[in-house]
Amino acid sequence: MNTICKNRSVTQFIFILAAFKTLLYRYSGQKDICIGTVVANRNRKEIESAVGFFMNTLALRTQIEGDSCFTEVLERVKKTTYDAFTYQELPFDKMVEELKPPREDGVNPFFQVMFILQNTQKVDLELPGVTMQPLDIESGMAPFDLRLQLTETQEGLRGGFDYNLSIFDSSTIRRLAKHLIKTIECIVENQEQNITQLSIFTQEDIKNIHKLKIAVASTFTAEPVEDYISWWCKQFGIKNEVVFAPYNQVFQQLLDETSLISLNDGVNILLIRFEDWLRNNMSEDAEQIKKLEENYTYLLSTLKSKAKSIPYFVGIFPVGQYSNISPKVSEYIQEMNKRWKLALEDMENVYVMDCENLDKQFAIDTVFDTLKDTEAHMPFSDTYFGALGTFTARKICAWKKQNFKVIVLDCDNTLWKGVCGEEGAQGVIISEPFMRLQEIMLDCYREGMLLALCSKNNEADVWEVFDSNNGMLLKKEHFVSWRINWQSKADNIREIAQELNLGVDSFIFIDDSPVECSEVMTKLPEVLTLNLPENAEQIPSYLQHVWAFDRIKVTAEDAQRTQMYIAEKERKQIQDSAHSLDGFIQSLELKMSMNLIENSQYMRAAQLTHRTNQFNLSTIRRTEEELRLLTSLPGCKCHVIEVSDRFGDYGLVGVVITKENGDKLLIDTFLLSCRVLGRRIEDAILVGLKKLCNNTGARILEAEFRPTEKNMPFKKFLEKSGWKSIKEKNGITIYQLDINEIPEQENLVECYFDSKFESMVKSKVVTEVKHEPVSIKQENENTLVSNDWKVLKVNMEMLFHKAYLLPLENASGKLLAALPVHRPYMGKKTVETTNQQYKAPGNKTEKILVQIWQEILGIEKIGVNDDFFKLGGHSLTAVSIISRIRDKFRKYIPLQWIIENRTIAQLGKLIGDFEEADNSDDIQENIPRASDEKKNFLFPFHNSLCGFMTN
Repeated sequence: MNTICKNRSVTQFIFILAAFKTLLYRYSGQKDICIGTVVANRNRKEIESAVGFFMNTLALRTQIEGDSCFTEVLERVKKTTYDAFTYQELPFDKMVEELKPPREDGVNPFFQVMFILQNTQKVDLELPGVTMQPLDIESGMAPFDLRLQLTETQEGLRGGFDYNLSIFDSSTIRRLAKHLIKTIECIVENQEQNITQLSIFTQEDIKNIHKLKIAVASTFTAEPVEDYISWWCKQFGIKNEVVFAPYNQVFQQLLDETSLISLNDGVNILLIRFEDWLRNNMSEDAEQIKKLEENYTYLLSTLKSKAKSIPYFVGIFPVGQYSNISPKVSEYIQEMNKRWKLALEDMENVYVMDCENLDKQFAIDTVFDTLKDTEAHMPFSDTYFGALGTFTARKICAWKKQNFKVIVLDCDNTLWKGVCGEEGAQGVIISEPFMRLQEIMLDCYREGMLLALCSKNNEADVWEVFDSNNGMLLKKEHFVSWRINWQSKADNIREIAQELNLGVDSFIFIDDSPVECSEVMTKLPEVLTLNLPENAEQIPSYLQHVWAFDRIKVTAEDAQRTQMYIAEKERKQIQDSAHSLDGFIQSLELKMSMNLIENSQYMRAAQLTHRTNQFNLSTIRRTEEELRLLTSLPGCKCHVIEVSDRFGDYGLVGVVITKENGDKLLIDTFLLSCRVLGRRIEDAILVGLKKLCNNTGARILEAEFRPTEKNMPFKKFLEKSGWKSIKEKNGITIYQLDINEIPEQENLVECYFDSKFESMVKSKVVTEVKHEPVSIKQENENTLVSNDWKVLKVNMEMLFHKAYLLPLENASGKLLAALPVHRPYMGKKTVETTNQQYKAPGNKTEKILVQIWQEILGIEKIGVNDDFFKLGGHSLTAVSIISRIRDKFRKYIPLQWIIENRTIAQLGKLIGDFEEADNSDDIQENIPRASDEKKNFLFPFHNSLCGFMTN
């Protein structure tokens, strides 16, 4: 680095600043990058020895183009820096005052990233009779979103990052520090290389940096779901960007190949209400039905023919009632919804979001809001929109994350009501809540989850319930393992994990006892522990909000998983009785096939890249789409490994991705499920790779091993099978193996290369599961289930899956509305630079209005003279404001009032004194319209024509 600085006549400060800007460009793609720094500002001789604070802030702005090499970036940064230092005496505050940039509350003007390089050593200040020493002061506040501070020392440059905790987490900053070092290393190796070609990121890094784009196209105004989708995804570690297509442009988005939906590489959300096609349509029933059918047929054919390389989640909604739509047409739309749902379930990469029962699931008493529907075509209440955004995020999380493999169940007061040891097999009761729990567990079993029992009981008493109680839906054969004894449940779960050879972080534990749950939470924080509600009637509703059960896709291997593990038990018994490992393997009569991946196998292969940790060369995680793209590249091949033995099929258990490179065959991915480790399958794969090399002319196998906490078994395999380490850099080791070192065949495994053995798995290769929350059967369908259970939270700092407790804590529309999804740290609030002093509300009306604005705008402190639009309000939030005013004051006010009276003080005078509202449905249509002396705003609703705003 110092050599480059000398040759280019730049300082270390300029070099590192240019490297830092290059990295930020690679992170963001942003061409205009401005970073701040500070200067001592003592460039005049007369102030050199003066005591005082003369420091000033400089904004260093650089335009970066992607086709530039680093030396070009360096020259631009050099010129910018020298120019800025020439005018360093210009006070930063004066520049802000003169230029008047747009301001955001809590955000520094011009830049949000600071870089400081200290090149002066600390010196001790000695005064007669006084002893001094420097103190580092921690304010606990980050003055900027990101600040890099480095200091020159005798050992080299040292320093670190300060960062805003509401924007970044520690793992992100650690990656940033690693990438900055890597950027400098790449530049030192080749400073003339195009900056976009610098090998800064691994493929895993790229996935961590990339935001999932969630594109929404809707027949109505759906923007209120944005904050909920974004917030929930963030809680589950999914970086995301929610983008909306233009209003009511579903057909255009599907047909136009350059549209947002067509070009998206993330997730597409389609929110379609058929009644929206009849908005303002006053024709007869027959004409309306004809229009519905024409549009439906066109929509169905358009979506079917659409290439869907990414998932499409399609919402189905309860039918709204409008004055221009007769009961006959409403019933017709309900039947269309049923047809639509069935049609969607037959489409590849399309998943239904059935929202018709969200009101019951989230205990929401009001689904529709006619006022907001009329003003802005926002048909749903705030609480329903919150539930819709939450439900959408749940689907996305289920698609992105499948963390869990095993559900461990308690017995007494979990699978049944009562204690079997005291009341006997016929004395315990499988009432409706416990029957629903067993039904849900059966669904999980069919979708590939393993079930296990962990109960403090006499084992004979438990199995007697399973054998003789006619109410039991679950049977002994549904369970892959059990520990029924009087030992610690944490110890028992650990034993089950060891028996199944699975990590405890893939376990869910369900128990009614808070004592038992607390013990597991404390001793095994990696397990997701769920303490059932004390009120058994709430169990079905509680389980509806467990996101960990969700499965979007299920492969044939998933559906056969329990049988596979039971067969593995039998193999273990044979192994224990065998005299040698080779004898055991030979007795299994193993068969292995290694074939190019087929279209139907991409989903399972992608699943393995995410689930396989131990025997995994690179631990690169890939989606189905990424695998398809990779295998389309020249010279790149993906082989899948299938294994069977005399006890049954293991299914697709391995993935090998290779790339031809002259006399070398580069191995990108080499992974095997732990189910087949130690059975010579990995050695048989080497034989297959040797045959592949012979076909391509390669003589050397080369692989990059990326070590993790869990994949050391793969390193041992490399060392055992004769691979040679030839290079190590940044923790990555490159290994090579001459194919002459590989035997011609594996004697203990019957191998099928480019052919298949007869499979014992007869089920469909891929089954797509449309997992929807179940409706709770109630005698009175209008009675909402109370979701006020207490969620047990013990050892929270150490819990591995704490995010999965959040949906259980916020299982009602009321609780969702109180979530901090609109808070300023979400980056939504914009305020004007002003000297306006805060003024508190002076009467009850103003206090209620302040509360409404706080809830909708997500701002904690609002004065009665603050401007609604300067606080970040806009037309859609204004509609929500007038809806809340209706509910609180029993007065309808027109949208124009918010536009013309932008402060609470002004609005409060027009509304008048506060009166407690009665929000029952029977008086909603009789709420008076508000008016003033100058205007009388007619406000149509419910029985009037439906109008809507457009921008």
